Amino acid sequence: MPSQHTEAHLQKARLLLDQGRYKDAERELGQILSHEPNNNDALGLLARLKIDDHQPAKALPLLAQALALNPQEDYYLYLRSFAHYKLNDNISAIADLKAALAMNPYHSGYFSLYAFVLIDEHQYEAALEKANEGLALDAEDIGCLNARSRALSKLRRTTDAAATMQDSLAVDPDNDWTHTNVAWNFLERGQHRQAAHHFQEALRINPRNTAAISGMKEALKSRIAPYRWFLRYGIWLSGQGKNVRWMMALGLYLCFRMGMAVVDTLPRPFNWLVYALMALYLLAVLCSWLINPIANAFLSLHPQGRYALTITERWSSQTALVALLAGILAAAFTMLVAPPAFQSQGLVASLVLASLALPLALVQYPVGRQYTTKQWVTLGLCVLGVVAIVALLFSAEVGMLLAGIYGAAIVVGSWVAALGRG
Repeated sequence: MPSQHTEAHLQKARLLLDQGRYKDAERELGQILSHEPNNNDALGLLARLKIDDHQPAKALPLLAQALALNPQEDYYLYLRSFAHYKLNDNISAIADLKAALAMNPYHSGYFSLYAFVLIDEHQYEAALEKANEGLALDAEDIGCLNARSRALSKLRRTTDAAATMQDSLAVDPDNDWTHTNVAWNFLERGQHRQAAHHFQEALRINPRNTAAISGMKEALKSRIAPYRWFLRYGIWLSGQGKNVRWMMALGLYLCFRMGMAVVDTLPRPFNWLVYALMALYLLAVLCSWLINPIANAFLSLHPQGRYALTITERWSSQTALVALLAGILAAAFTMLVAPPAFQSQGLVASLVLASLALPLALVQYPVGRQYTTKQWVTLGLCVLGVVAIVALLFSAEVGMLLAGIYGAAIVVGSWVAALGRG
């Protein structure tokens, strides 16, 4: 293929990529690579396309090939670090960024990505330093301005963060990434109305902005006060280290167990105070498990929100609420109608039915399509719960055993899922 044709295909692919027409751009690049499989420009552009199209894992082999052909190209290292960042491999991302900056220490965009990786690692002071280094090279670099405002917000320097956000909007008022970043800053401070406004602006500019879509759903669900409180708590908790999260969860659980052990030995009114604290703990735990599917059910009734929900979010919220309400009704029926000999089995079956809301809220739809091990385990918990309910209707001994195994699996799974985030 003549070089002029190659350049024409490259220019067309860049234009299509900027327009978000990924399939068409990939077709143009395929024309080049079918004749020139070692064309560096085409490989690099195809890797960028995969990253932009939310397929960072597919970008890595392309970048490995491009770097093997031209190991001194710092931009390929930057792209690879971006792919690692998207795959939550921050160690590899930082290694590639260091190598890229060693080759080219004057690219402000590299400092921007470095800052965001450090924010992801909860190293906010270091992130602020990297953002400032990038701004020293280019005072109007949007990425560095956004990273700086995020780092300042995490450091609770709200006045400086707000000033930097205004600088970002002044530089490029039609940048969807900037509006998304501003919106998340508002959302983290509990200002969901302002957040919703900026998420709407981001989506007006770029309807494919997945971070803005996700944020818009959070802003709409934050109209429910309990959800707003749990969201702010979750954002705060995600900013803590994993060890801190484990210590807090274990500390609260141990306090709960100690309360159970001593409550009957305490005089009034202290025993009632302990009972109240234990009830609050259990209520908080249940709400933390169920608040998201309940909020998604509310969102499905919202004129804007119902279009933002995915098929998984719609079905998981509906099945979880059905299980919860069915369990409550079954418990009421058991206590009012069931014979005394069956009441213990019936109440345990009702409890299992209501608790099925927990794994059902995590099931991915369509069922079985590209499931991970974790998703198969979640589906297995649902099946185990149903089997335990059926067994309880026919055999108290077998049913109680299965219900105990199911309950232990639910508790352990919920802890691991909650504390493994971030």
